[in-house]
Amino acid sequence: MSDTEGGGFEGSSRSSRASSVSSISSRSSSTHSRQSSRSAVRQTLTTPPPFAQEGYQGHVDAPQQYGDHSNPNVSHGHHTTTHKTKHESTAISHALETPLEPEHPIKDEPLPKVAPTFKDALLSKLALPLAILVGAGLAGGTTYAVVARVQHLLATAAVNGDLSLWKRKARNDVYDACYHGCTSCNDPEFAFKACQLSARAIVKGITCDGNLMWNWRDSDRYPDACLSAIANILMGDELDRLKQSYRNQYGLIALTVVAGVLTGFLVWKLLRCATLSRDQRRAELSSLKGTAKKLGKSKPAKCAGKKGGKKLFTGLLGLFSAARGARAADSYPCAGRDPAWHQFFASPNDGGQIAGVVHGWFSQCRDKQDCTKSSCKNTCTTNASGSRTCSTKCTTTCKTVVVVERVPKDFVDQVVPKIKACGFQTRDAPDGKQLGTRVGNAGIEKNYWVRISVNGLNVTRGDQTDKMVMCLHGIGDS
Repeated sequence: MSDTEGGGFEGSSRSSRASSVSSISSRSSSTHSRQSSRSAVRQTLTTPPPFAQEGYQGHVDAPQQYGDHSNPNVSHGHHTTTHKTKHESTAISHALETPLEPEHPIKDEPLPKVAPTFKDALLSKLALPLAILVGAGLAGGTTYAVVARVQHLLATAAVNGDLSLWKRKARNDVYDACYHGCTSCNDPEFAFKACQLSARAIVKGITCDGNLMWNWRDSDRYPDACLSAIANILMGDELDRLKQSYRNQYGLIALTVVAGVLTGFLVWKLLRCATLSRDQRRAELSSLKGTAKKLGKSKPAKCAGKKGGKKLFTGLLGLFSAARGARAADSYPCAGRDPAWHQFFASPNDGGQIAGVVHGWFSQCRDKQDCTKSSCKNTCTTNASGSRTCSTKCTTTCKTVVVVERVPKDFVDQVVPKIKACGFQTRDAPDGKQLGTRVGNAGIEKNYWVRISVNGLNVTRGDQTDKMVMCLHGIGDS
């Protein structure tokens, strides 16, 4: 190969390198062009020129070609281009290492909008109506089922129809309770309620009120017609209680309505998600996450919420405590808490033929909250400015304590002046008489929380109730 050919090849080689450098230095508007330029430069650097390859015998007269006769790095007859090659390599390396900035910033191009299909458009329009239809159908169906079941139970409700069983109950639980009362029950209105129940029986031409038959003979104060009437009343009351227990099941309707609303909302969300594209669902989820993150970072609002919740809880606790304290402040009768008390009495002028006793077993009690501080703990915190703040928190333990305000003796002593007003005198012992006949006025137990018993109702007058006993009976009406 001649010198001219060798010089031309070398010139073309250098021209290709220069064009590579210029292509690398040019600023591209896309990432693909930058990568292509760098790949071209790397390929040029790694591929040696033909005259540098092994076995090349051409002659290159570099100084004559470029007009540089004083360049010591280029010699005639040898293919040495050390100085220019190093200079070019340095420039190319610098071009590779320098980041290429596009003339125009790269922007994320929006995804092409895809038109919704007919199915998605239809579901999007019908999502809310379908959700309402499903929720209302569920709520309506379950409500109908509950109402139908309760109506069936009410229609078929029944109690034991054995009249003899209810008549026996009327004699024991109504008339006997009205006539004899109780001696240690927990309710001072036990006899009063029984007498009120007997007064509900209305039989033409017959007296059924136990308040009026308290001093009748045993054979007369349990009229069979009245027992039958009271038996029917007891059966009706029991049936009403049974039906009321069935009516309480109507409360399930509220749960069915809530279930219908939740189901409708769930159906609406599912249909709405089904009509959204994948990118829309992802964007919606990202927005929800961003909102949750913002809410999580809003510390003042969070603290305010905690303080508000704490204030609300404290307020509700205060109201509950106040209501409980108000209820605890009410007094109530309590039996068996203190020893029973008796006060005997007798008529003075006839040798004590009429004798009796005032029996008290009720105490007046009240519930009281007894609170004590069991343990205290000091907590100190240091803020950013270095100031130290300490607080003390104590654990309070409360328990309900029953406070006795009046004992049975107090109630007995309250009635004794009324006993004396009927002409009786107090005694220390019953004088051997049986004092088992109760003065049948339920108002005595109800109003005074005591029971008055005598040795008989007609001790001195045969078939008539003694006047002094009638006076004792009148105590319950005062």
